[in-house]
Amino acid sequence: TVTTNGLLNYSSGTINVTTGDTLTLNGGMNWSGSGSISGPGSVSLPFGQTMAMSVFADHTLSNLTFNNAGTITSNIAGAQLLLNNSAVFNNSGTYRFTNSNDNISQNSGTGTFNNTGTLQVSGAAHSNAVNSVTFTNAGGTLDSGPGTLNLNSGGSHSGALTITGTSVNFAGNTHSFADGTTIAGQLNVAGATSNFGTVTTNGLLNYSSGTINVTTGDTLTLNGGMNWSGSGSISGPGIVSLPSGQILAMSVSTDHTLSNLTFNNFGTTISSLGGSQLLLNNGAVFNNSGIYRFTNNIDRIFANIAPGTFNNTGTLEVSGANTNSVTNVGFTNSGGTLSSGGSGVLNITAGGSHSGVMTVTNNNVLFTGGTHTFSGASFAGTGAINLQGATFEFGNTSWNRSLAFTSGTVTLQAGTT
Repeated sequence: TVTTNGLLNYSSGTINVTTGDTLTLNGGMNWSGSGSISGPGSVSLPFGQTMAMSVFADHTLSNLTFNNAGTITSNIAGAQLLLNNSAVFNNSGTYRFTNSNDNISQNSGTGTFNNTGTLQVSGAAHSNAVNSVTFTNAGGTLDSGPGTLNLNSGGSHSGALTITGTSVNFAGNTHSFADGTTIAGQLNVAGATSNFGTVTTNGLLNYSSGTINVTTGDTLTLNGGMNWSGSGSISGPGIVSLPSGQILAMSVSTDHTLSNLTFNNFGTTISSLGGSQLLLNNGAVFNNSGIYRFTNNIDRIFANIAPGTFNNTGTLEVSGANTNSVTNVGFTNSGGTLSSGGSGVLNITAGGSHSGVMTVTNNNVLFTGGTHTFSGASFAGTGAINLQGATFEFGNTSWNRSLAFTSGTVTLQAGTT
């Protein structure tokens, strides 16, 4: 157990810390060369001190615990800090990449990087990564700065997580977010499998590839909205909630899948999928009490692994001269609004039930398939009701709209008025 009160300058050779002992770097350290620091003891860098790693060469910690409360700078020209043979790096200070392609990794045994401090990229052209080690983040900060930080290692996240910069990418393996986790800043799911307990994202969730899962009994709350640009799937059996005032923007011409999940939309969901589909598969339920807006022609809501359900108490609308549809899902409309926009067409080919004060705007809301049951319903708005191939079954219903009957069937239940 040794304390250095001046600078430790390490350029070659080997440093070993024996079992149960600690090397405390009260004067900081310069590590310029390949070398290795081995345990099974520990090294401690106190608050206010710096360890500067330099020279193009892998720097190795082997079977050692390194406790960083100060600042580590990685300027090793695209080489790696290797956490080998069960090495553990506990970062409660700052670990800063200052050269592009410097990485944290391992090439022997296992390694662990535990972050409660700040893991940071410094420099606009820099791209850095954490690879093939176990990564845990408990209330820490992940900072891409003007560069890119790729988390290719799987791990776990908890507490109040802060993300700064727009390019912290959860890019590989499996990341689990524990119940009670809050995330400030932009979270990019870009290839990883992300498992969420009851978690609140207070910045944008940007989902381009990989998988999002919400576990049983838990809710992922999107307080910063979400961009969903890519095929991907969001699976349950938990819940995703989009609050009022927030936006889910779905883009790119590929199917977007909700599987065995409940999605509660209190905000605005925008479908701009280039003619692709939102798939409600394996019992998925979409509860729309906000706005679901089609902004691209031929986009539709569909299920190709039934059942799926779309419950509307808000507004389902077509924007522009587009034709859109709801097909092959259970469709319920309880006091909601159906709108074909100024010059668009909304085809309801999925059967379902309708109740409450329904509003139909414009004249191109077409009921073209399935069986639709109206019970305790009344109508508002200025649009006509177009029956073009569906079956209408009426219970007690107040009908004060124009009915354009082209084809289909109308049935009055016994005792109906």
